[in-house]
Amino acid sequence: MKRFLIFLFLFIAITIGKALGQESASLAWNQDKDPTVVGYELYYTTSSGLLVAGNAAPISGATSGSVGNVTSFIVSGLSGGVTYYFSITAYNGSGIQSVLSNVVSVATPTPVVSVATPTSTPTPTPTPTAHHRHRSF
Repeated sequence: MKRFLIFLFLFIAITIGKALGQESASLAWNQDKDPTVVGYELYYTTSSGLLVAGNAAPISGATSGSVGNVTSFIVSGLSGGVTYYFSITAYNGSGIQSVLSNVVSVATPTPVVSVATPTSTPTPTPTPTAHHRHRSF
């Protein structure tokens, strides 16, 4: 079986999606020229150095999944304030994968938490009370 090598260029743009406080990353890459390619596998991790361009895909330590035969994908559910590393491989109908593409990273924005500044509680103004006069009998 012929092993194929691809050169993919992965581009990334962070989209500030605030759905339920989670971030998303929009990924795009060039289509592989090999006619036997039937899809792409996306890998991502928060561990620097786990994904290395030109190496075989990691067996563990990265989240992966087939994104189909497309050249863009949005990864959602990312945590804010974290750096993510992304790479892809192409695969053929026999499931043979290419080496990893270049690796791109993105630091998702740190969530901003707003805390209301407490205001001082005003001192209540005393309410005058009626004084009863005492009568002598």
